[in-house]
Amino acid sequence: SLGGRVDHHDKFGTQLTWKATGSYTWEPTGTKIKGTIGTGFKAPSLFQLFDVQFTLGNVNLSPEKSFSYDIGLEQSLLDDQIMFGTTFFYNEIKDLIVVPPGFPVTYINSNKAEMYGFESFVNFDLSDIIQFRMTHTYLQTEDTATGVTLLRRPSHEYNFNVNIHPTKPLNINTNVRAVSHSNDNVFLSVSPFTSSSVHLDSYIKTDIVVSYDITEHFQVYVRAENITNEQYEDIAGFGTPGRSFFGGFKLTY
Repeated sequence: SLGGRVDHHDKFGTQLTWKATGSYTWEPTGTKIKGTIGTGFKAPSLFQLFDVQFTLGNVNLSPEKSFSYDIGLEQSLLDDQIMFGTTFFYNEIKDLIVVPPGFPVTYINSNKAEMYGFESFVNFDLSDIIQFRMTHTYLQTEDTATGVTLLRRPSHEYNFNVNIHPTKPLNINTNVRAVSHSNDNVFLSVSPFTSSSVHLDSYIKTDIVVSYDITEHFQVYVRAENITNEQYEDIAGFGTPGRSFFGGFKLTY
């Protein structure tokens, strides 16, 4: 398939982006080859243009423009009870909007950034009651102007998901997310301005959702997030919730 989009921005004018996708499945073996190629456009947000708080907006920002492609292979076995696959992806962004070390703290456009890696998955439908899914993302990034790895982008992320459906109305879903370490900058003082590169530790976060269908249209659920009370940060200096519990209901028609 081939598609296109035309955006008109009051500040940045008319922008044309396009995307092409394709796939082929060899039925005798259940092997699928797929690929995507395309371009993208992202205008700076109002916050990035006009913020007057700690991080100053920059009205001279240019929009981000990207070129990306991916190609992957998927395989199914035993009448789709087992599926696995991997996809290589590449993304090039020109004029990436970043906040560099320095003072004043403001948004700028980086010359160009590259991101590439693999996304892989394995699915096991062990029975009508139990399903297992594992995903892994391997990511490498670089600001090509400086040769430095982009901030807050871990090299590895794993998700292990087990879904148990012991009875028709009851469902139990457990997800374990494991994230490798990454780097960030933390601002130490403004006068004089000082900053430091910091190491964000790897972490493992476990969530569980239990739902029960009272009727075809009414469901109640409870959700426990970060049940091991893992202490971690995705952004330096900004804490994340510890062990948390939620409950609610859903109405569908």
